[in-house]
Amino acid sequence: MRIQFAWQKLPESRKLKDENGSGSWKLDGGYTITLDWPASDNQPAQSISVQVLASWDWELGRQTLVFTGGNADGESVWGKKLANS
Repeated sequence: MRIQFAWQKLPESRKLKDENGSGSWKLDGGYTITLDWPASDNQPAQSISVQVLASWDWELGRQTLVFTGGNADGESVWGKKLANS
């Protein structure tokens, strides 16, 4: 399964919305973010925990944030901050 999200900033309301439904996020400790989505008609419930790290974006030649993690099914997720916000 591929989940793709595009947001500039995690909303302070801790609510998420995508084409598959609504979910929420929480900050667990200093550098772990957990994203949760309840089951919907076409998707099972999902919970993904990621570690957020400082990194160097070699494509843009500047500092950025990256994240990596996975879910209980062993699916990996990773990405980087693209926006300047």
